[in-house]
Amino acid sequence: VNTYAANRDATIYDEPARFDIARKAPPPILTFGGGAHYCLGANLARRELSEAFKILSRRLTNPRRAGSPPWKPLL
Repeated sequence: VNTYAANRDATIYDEPARFDIARKAPPPILTFGGGAHYCLGANLARRELSEAFKILSRRLTNPRRAGSPPWKPLL
């Protein structure tokens, strides 16, 4: 397992260096890890997201969806 690849494993992704938000069927990932390998920055990342969402909700006065959200069943 290539743990330092950060979702750029060439054995899994066709073009691992290219950012593709619509990549088809990505493998399941554990964003912050777990157990002894739990990310030390997880709480900071959650706090930063919380602040970012507060700011975005103030700046975007009338947000609307661009279409129907895709259905992704839980694994």
